[in-house]
Amino acid sequence: MSLAEKVRKADWLNELRALVIVGIVLTLLFSLIEVITVALGGQAVVEVRHNPAGPQEFQLGGQAVEHVSTRVAILEPTPAQALWYLGTFLPSAVVLLAALSMLLRLLSRARRANPFTRDTVRDLRWLAVVVLVGGTLASLVESVATLRLSAGLKPDTVSGYWNLPALWLLAGFGAMAVAEIVARGCALREELDEVV
Repeated sequence: MSLAEKVRKADWLNELRALVIVGIVLTLLFSLIEVITVALGGQAVVEVRHNPAGPQEFQLGGQAVEHVSTRVAILEPTPAQALWYLGTFLPSAVVLLAALSMLLRLLSRARRANPFTRDTVRDLRWLAVVVLVGGTLASLVESVATLRLSAGLKPDTVSGYWNLPALWLLAGFGAMAVAEIVARGCALREELDEVV
């Protein structure tokens, strides 16, 4: 059997389902390990940004550096610091688990029955909303947690920033685009059924 025949015979939906299941398991596993580590008194790591200014301005290759990022390990975090530390990554993990679970449901239904239904369109739209809204909110919560975690490191100083969650936005708008394509296919199929 040639490679082209093997590729044609592959059950891509089932392989995607397996990949999504692996993603769910790994996300749960790594999140659980981190939560247990922090609960047992493990260290918390925070990224601190500093904006050099004045005569001590940081230079690299003759150019002034806008900001410097440093990862600081809090070896014995207080309970509040441990909670803020969990807030720096758990919101994204929760959104990722929700999105992967929704995707697993979509793939399972598509494999069992006709994927071009209004239910698929609805679920794809919900997936897009969860990823767009959930990913953006998770990013904001993680930024606030980083800000609060850095507050106790140096007196009268906090370090925080928010980056646009580009990957969440890309995934969300991508899911919305696929939902609209499937909706258009459903409309065409319904129109064809009326004609025949």
